[in-house]
Amino acid sequence: MRTALDNMLGVGIYTPSEAAFYARLTTPTLARWVHGDRTAAPVINAQKPGNPDKIVTFLDFVQALAIRAIRREMKVPLQKVRDAIETARKTYGVEHPFAMPHKTYLLDKDILIQIPDRNDLVQISGRHRNQLVIRQVVELYMKSLTFDENRLAVSYDAFTYENRKVVMDPHRKLGKPFLPHCGYTADALVNAYRAEGNPMDAADALGVDVEDVNLAIGYFDFLGGALAA
Repeated sequence: MRTALDNMLGVGIYTPSEAAFYARLTTPTLARWVHGDRTAAPVINAQKPGNPDKIVTFLDFVQALAIRAIRREMKVPLQKVRDAIETARKTYGVEHPFAMPHKTYLLDKDILIQIPDRNDLVQISGRHRNQLVIRQVVELYMKSLTFDENRLAVSYDAFTYENRKVVMDPHRKLGKPFLPHCGYTADALVNAYRAEGNPMDAADALGVDVEDVNLAIGYFDFLGGALAA
């Protein structure tokens, strides 16, 4: 018999607080963008809408990264983002435009999304061409995404140092950040560090390289707040 958890396998499973932490957002902000609240509708098309626990999936998380970039870099109103996503869905049948390879532009305060091989999705010419400046929004996180044959995001390099990285992959570890080099989640490595008191002892306890422990510590520092042994 299939369970509710079976239906979530391969899509990534995060609580709103977990996803917010990984995206460097506040929990109320991310929850509102994905699921809405009493005062506002969701901004994105949630992959699993209406679930009572307000679970956030990997595709939801990736789209939250896009909205964060657009909001912080260009101060675009959320309604403009919501309108762009809704137009992509209703007019062009694209459910998760910000979780696909894309380029985002601003024409004045309007959002224009261009997806490769879907040039009809965004029109960046026309009567405004010589009157307003079209500016590209630089979404650096896009360089860290890997896409499948359907051009949907399937993994995210969340943190990299030298030749090692922390990866989020909905098909592995339920989407939790992990280190491919050793196979442990970043959380497990950091918990070992906290328990043992220093990176070397933590590495010995888990049978990994000390560089793996230091990478996990660096990742959590990046997400917000230095760790104390």
